[in-house]
Amino acid sequence: MAKLLETDRLLLETLEQKHFKELCSLLANEKVHQYFPKTLNKEEAQEFYNKVKKGYSEDGYSFWAVIRKEDTQFIGICGLLKQIINSQEEVEVGYRINDSYWGRGYATEAAQGCVTYAKDVLKKRRVISLILKENLQSVRVAEKNSMTLVGETLFYEKMHRVYRIQFPPKQYTKEQEEIKAIVNDWSEKLVSLPEGVISQRRNKQSRTIKHLLGHLIDSAVNNHHRLVRLQYTNQLEFPDYWQDNDRWIAIQNYLAEDWKQLVGFWQHYNWHIIHLIKNIDHTKKENCWTDYQGNVETLDAIVKGYVWHLNLHINDIKELIEENGV
Repeated sequence: MAKLLETDRLLLETLEQKHFKELCSLLANEKVHQYFPKTLNKEEAQEFYNKVKKGYSEDGYSFWAVIRKEDTQFIGICGLLKQIINSQEEVEVGYRINDSYWGRGYATEAAQGCVTYAKDVLKKRRVISLILKENLQSVRVAEKNSMTLVGETLFYEKMHRVYRIQFPPKQYTKEQEEIKAIVNDWSEKLVSLPEGVISQRRNKQSRTIKHLLGHLIDSAVNNHHRLVRLQYTNQLEFPDYWQDNDRWIAIQNYLAEDWKQLVGFWQHYNWHIIHLIKNIDHTKKENCWTDYQGNVETLDAIVKGYVWHLNLHINDIKELIEENGV
């Protein structure tokens, strides 16, 4: 037995011989099979079991036993099945829950666990569910799991509705990794710099390393607002700080800030920015922010601009360190 996944109330584990008696009872249950071609006798149940085992070895997935945590009771099966639909390979989520346990949300919970497993572990781009139009219970399960009706197909000589959930592609992986690399590479270097180095005004804008790091914190704060707000409004006029960034630096008196604390704040804020960028709604990438001069910038451009700006001033800091011979 191997536990594949866990939900709030359920465990999904590989089907084994110890489950066979309960599996036979499930597959012979007429209420459970109301929308299936037929119930299965013991011999057919053995063929079903063998097919599941073959799915494990060939595909890495199939039906799994659904076990209720509170009493370790076998309540049905749920899993992922490879199907060829309209000449295209698909992964279907399917389930059969014993009717004694209907009405408690177990089918929805087990199916959601399988959908998440397909996305996060198997790295599938989408999952489907094949449902007869009269099977309203399964329609509700699909809809609760964010599946939408995308068409119909002939399946086992009957027209089935095809419900699908599509997983958006990973986005901004390069930007996330670049921010992470900068923060990881520079946090310890910055903390180790002596006070004299971080407090000397040397660059063309008369900014010290302390000022520059403070400015990068201000950038994180302002971009944090834009990255969040642009995901719930498609047009944003939010105060810019570009023309006022020296005021931000002066008012906050970064020179008097504890250096280790300042570096730690910059580090942790950027970890949150990485998390935020990772979770951006990809459908909102073209939402626009208008700056104080009337220039329009998309959410997508803001993400990429944030990384560019971070690199710009890290290079400024690097130059100041090298000029100082540290």
